[in-house]
Amino acid sequence: MLVSANIVPAVRDLFSAHPLAVRCSPEQVAALLWVLRHVPEPVGNFEVEAALEVLDVEREREAA
Repeated sequence: MLVSANIVPAVRDLFSAHPLAVRCSPEQVAALLWVLRHVPEPVGNFEVEAALEVLDVEREREAA
């Protein structure tokens, strides 16, 4: 499994390439990351959830 810090850029890339993916569940995002080759190996749902939390914090900082 990949470390969450390595997944954050992959999730950013996924969301920029496929904006509707932001509405997907963590399980769906994990599957999309793998199927669309944004990560070299499958990632766990908990790791995706952690990456999504990091992105939420980043958005809050940018908004402030």
